[in-house]
Amino acid sequence: METATTAAPEHHDVVVIGAGVAGLRCASQLVHVKGVKDVLVVDAMDRIGGRVLNDTSFIPGMSIEVGAEFLHGANTTLTRLAEEQQISLREIFTWAQVRRASPDGGIGYYYLGDQKRMLAYDDDDEEFLKFNLAVADLSDVAHADEIPLERSMQDYFTECKLSASMMKLADSGYANTAGGPMTDISMRVTCRYEKQWIELEDEGDFRVVPSFMRFVKHFAKGVTTRLNWPVASVDYSQKDGILLTNASGKQISCRTLVVTVSTAVFTDIAYTPALPQEKLDALASFDMRRAGKVLLHMSGRFWPENAHGVVCSDCFLPEFWFNSTQGIGHLKSNGDESYKPADESADVQYLITGFAGAECAERLVGMDPDVIVQRFLDQLDMIYGTVDRPTPAHDCFVKGMYKDWGDVEYVRGGYAFPRVGQTDSAARDLAASVDGRVFFAGEATAFEQPGMSVHAAVDTGTRAAAQVARALQEL
Repeated sequence: METATTAAPEHHDVVVIGAGVAGLRCASQLVHVKGVKDVLVVDAMDRIGGRVLNDTSFIPGMSIEVGAEFLHGANTTLTRLAEEQQISLREIFTWAQVRRASPDGGIGYYYLGDQKRMLAYDDDDEEFLKFNLAVADLSDVAHADEIPLERSMQDYFTECKLSASMMKLADSGYANTAGGPMTDISMRVTCRYEKQWIELEDEGDFRVVPSFMRFVKHFAKGVTTRLNWPVASVDYSQKDGILLTNASGKQISCRTLVVTVSTAVFTDIAYTPALPQEKLDALASFDMRRAGKVLLHMSGRFWPENAHGVVCSDCFLPEFWFNSTQGIGHLKSNGDESYKPADESADVQYLITGFAGAECAERLVGMDPDVIVQRFLDQLDMIYGTVDRPTPAHDCFVKGMYKDWGDVEYVRGGYAFPRVGQTDSAARDLAASVDGRVFFAGEATAFEQPGMSVHAAVDTGTRAAAQVARALQEL
């Protein structure tokens, strides 16, 4: 009796796991720059973009960033690409060491919940100045490579002898933004990051008009993607090909592979042979905690016109910022012919975005989303309410929603931060290729520059594309 032969799996020169910005950039570079045409990008989700996600229905006429929102640094791959591709940006208040007002006059505020007091970014409060100086000094720490690996950001701010109120502000404004508790964040790596942010990227924070999806779509042009294809295992034991098997048992083979998944789901994929212990140790030295956004549609403005955002201590949510259908921040059009100014005759609609990272986001697990929205409204009323108008937030409230990226199955967090104990080579070890055929990209593999940003992820995709192109020539 004749038995049917099993068909050979579909084969490609390159398979990229992950259709976020790192994976799409890698594929785009291979196809359009390196001349490698047989490239397939697979992703477990039903859409491209990864942690970039926009919503165009929550507020009519407005594209809202549900995921990554800010482009950090005035001299990065993405700011240069925005000029090249004529993509508009809006410059906002710079939340960094050299705090400065936006060209439109917008600034950042700091609310001290334990004192019920609001400070502008340039307030001359003595304790506030001491806190700002401590943050600025991180980029100037001498011999950062001699800082003990076990030293945390909590240790640093404690040694700076900040007041109890400013320690709470550091926890809200620094740790929450960095994506982890100060007790867990490496001081040594943070000092290196802070120095590199200034030396390599320049100061500046921007929003993409209308959203980061413009970059995602640019990278996706001419790239073949296959969605709803969660990779369960990778077998690179055979020299004639790498075999990928998804959760349904379907298979694809390839000559070279690029893995760009987040650190939180990295070990969901089983490798044969097992990945080197050095790489697994590097992975363990990063942490990726929950990150969530509370979005509020507001019919009117009750906060200062120059406010771009607020960091809060001793409050329900540690940070929030503002946007509107007319846009907030100084417009840098870059010759963008697709940009259309908002209709000034229409009623302006406003968006307040509350951000919760790490421990704050973890406290919200299991809480009803409507309760989260109401408690955020209560916080805003506490901050901005007056005798004549005690509940401005509730008065202007239209609707709200909560998005927890920790609940997204194939992401499970915000972004990777360096844990206490991380070695100087961790990002490089995580990025190192295996067997000359398996390559790695994604923001945590950014050893050339700080991670924790969209442009860092993009640059790792560029690097991986160059590595793959060389490998294909040698195989």
